[in-house]
Amino acid sequence: MGAHGQAEQRLDRTVGQTAVTCTIYWPQPGTLDELHRPAATPVAPAARPGETEAPAAPPLLGSLVKAPEKLDPRTVESERIPAQRVWRVVPEAKRPTVPAWVLGSLVHEALASWRFVGPDAADESFTRWAESRARSYGLADADQLTDAVRSTARLLRRFQAHSLYAEMNTADQLVHEVPYHLETDGRVESGIIDALYRRGEQWTLVEFKTDELRDEAALQRVLGERDYVAQSRTYVRAIERLLGSRPRAVLCFLNVAGAVRLYEPGDS
Repeated sequence: MGAHGQAEQRLDRTVGQTAVTCTIYWPQPGTLDELHRPAATPVAPAARPGETEAPAAPPLLGSLVKAPEKLDPRTVESERIPAQRVWRVVPEAKRPTVPAWVLGSLVHEALASWRFVGPDAADESFTRWAESRARSYGLADADQLTDAVRSTARLLRRFQAHSLYAEMNTADQLVHEVPYHLETDGRVESGIIDALYRRGEQWTLVEFKTDELRDEAALQRVLGERDYVAQSRTYVRAIERLLGSRPRAVLCFLNVAGAVRLYEPGDS
C-alpha cells in the first residue's frame, strides 16, 4: 500500500535502451484491467442511526459557461467559415461588373494597408494586387476582374482627393482594422473599427462605406435603414472606455453621386 492507504502497482519497462519505472496509485486495490473499465456509479453508504449524511464532495472543476457575445458585422464576417465567395464563376450579364460586396472588400483591404494607386494610370503593381485579391473572392471572369480593378482604383483615387485623406495621412498616429473586446453586463462585446487616428489629443474613428448612392436622399435613406449610426456610437463608447477620452466619429461614404460624403453621427 502507498501513502494514505492508497494501493499501488509498479511497472518496470524498457523504452529503447532506457529503463523506465512507473508506479500507479489508486484508492482501492485493483488491477490494470480495471483502469480501462467504465467506472461504476458510486453508491453512498447508508447513514447509521444518529449520524448525518456526509455532504457530497464538490466537483474539482465547475462547468465552463461561455459568456454571451455581441459581435459587430465585421467581426461576424471575419469569422465566417467558409469565407464568402462568388460561387457563380461565369456571370450571366452581357457586361458583368464586380459584385458590390467584393468591391467593398477590396476597398477595405486597400485602405487597411493604406495602399493606393500610383500616379501612372496603368499602375501594374496595384493591378496585380487587385486582380489577385479579386480572384481570392472567386472572380474568374475577365470582364469582372477588369471592372474590379477599375472600380477599386476609382474609389481610392476619389478618397485621396478628399481632405479626410490628407488629415489621416498626416495624423500623429494612425491605425487600421482595430479590434476590441469588452465585457459589458456579463456579455462580451467585440468589434473591428476600420480606422482610428489621433491629431494632438483628439482621436477620430472612421468607418468607410462603399454603398453606391445616387443622391443625398439615398444617403439619408440608407442612414435610416441600416445600423451604421448605431454601430458607430457603439464604437465610440468602446474607444472611450479603452482610451479614456471620447473620440469623434466619421462615416465616410465613398460613392455618393460620384463623390465622397462625410457624415458625423454625433452623440445623440
